[in-house]
Amino acid sequence: MRSRSAEELGGRCPRCYLLPCLCSEVPVLKPRLEVVVIRHFLEALKGTNSVRWAMLALPNSQVHEWGLLNARLNVDQLVTPDTWVLFPTAHPTPTPTVPPKRLLVLDGSWTQARRMYQRIPALRALPKLSLPPPPPRPRLRAEHLESGMSTMEAIAGAYELVGEPKVADVLLKLFLEAVARMQRIRGRRTVPGTGS
Repeated sequence: MRSRSAEELGGRCPRCYLLPCLCSEVPVLKPRLEVVVIRHFLEALKGTNSVRWAMLALPNSQVHEWGLLNARLNVDQLVTPDTWVLFPTAHPTPTPTVPPKRLLVLDGSWTQARRMYQRIPALRALPKLSLPPPPPRPRLRAEHLESGMSTMEAIAGAYELVGEPKVADVLLKLFLEAVARMQRIRGRRTVPGTGS
């Protein structure tokens, strides 16, 4: 997928899409849990795509685009032993006694994520990791579900659930800083609990 140029971004960084650039301030994390993101292709160029910021801190993680023409993604190849999928269920997952080694995360709107889950048989065969609703915090997009959250918040929540709270804390702080910078670019203040 094509990246956006600095000119198209109005001088913002082409990696983090922020001004001032956040890249040099991001700590490099080396968690036990490996995150593999399956991102809907429409999310890739959005300035509010929080996976972009999470991947800066998680260089050993992967992002794969779903839905590109002539570039079919073979999700079966992403499933290794002890792989779970991060996906909402009616009840949050209790802390796993044996945490997963790899977590597949769907990135897109709720509708896009649900369709990806329905259309990818390999995902439906995996155990699910599901999170409780997030507390109110600043966001960039309107959430239509009480349990809705950005993908970066969900990744942080997963790390908390599998026993890596320091990683979760760093990701949440990074998310809030990125949201604050994006809101300054937009020329308005953040409003707690009003989107991702």
